Amino acid sequence: MKNTLILLFILIGSSLQSQISTFGITMGTRHSSFLQGTFNTVFIDESPSMDFLATETITSASYTSYGLGVEFGFGKSEGYSSVIYADWAFGINQMLSYGYNGGWNFHFGRKFIFRPNVNIAWGNNRFKLGEIENNAAYIQINDKEYYQDKMGVRLRNFVFIYGPQLDLKYNFSGYAAISFNVSYDLAQQFGTTKVTFIPDDKDRERYPHVANAKVDLESPNLILIFNDQSISNFTINHNVLRFSIGLHLGILSNSI
Repeated sequence: MKNTLILLFILIGSSLQSQISTFGITMGTRHSSFLQGTFNTVFIDESPSMDFLATETITSASYTSYGLGVEFGFGKSEGYSSVIYADWAFGINQMLSYGYNGGWNFHFGRKFIFRPNVNIAWGNNRFKLGEIENNAAYIQINDKEYYQDKMGVRLRNFVFIYGPQLDLKYNFSGYAAISFNVSYDLAQQFGTTKVTFIPDDKDRERYPHVANAKVDLESPNLILIFNDQSISNFTINHNVLRFSIGLHLGILSNSI
């Protein structure tokens, strides 16, 4: 009986040692594709004065944003492992995504791990289209009155993301590692694109409970023009090349 218990403890310990469980923070650049041209956004507000509010934005074929990510990894130290993550991209082309990736850990010596993997994620994308200025007492959108001096204009859509990723990790102890990651995200839009009007941050203190206003492209009060053509149904699929470095803490390897 005693020998059986000892053998059981050895087997359990060996099993636990072959597992990884980590928390990581990553940061880097996000290089995204977009549509090159000129966007003209015109909104006829719903107030009795029916003011015309307009903005014009010249866009490029690609944008570079700075990104920050958090992730939780688990699985086999040598073999299949999983990562659940959230990633934020800041800049003109903004993205918040939540995802999962699965891949295989290959050890090179005692310190280096190479991990090819595949990402699957859901993202909320917002592209800055400038600002509209309040030229009356207030702006009325969706039966709500906005007294801010300015409101930001964002082109917003939701995307399904998938694509390959390569990770190179250096374990400098059994409980800490640094990593370099490169991935290419292919994005497919689902749902409809909307234009979001965002109150000026400077006015948030005066109007702390004011929410953003979302307007469908089919709204009779909204005119969206791209390269001199009026748009009522618009699809944007953003492909993103991501480069990141990261710090990871936890149980990393049974080989150190």
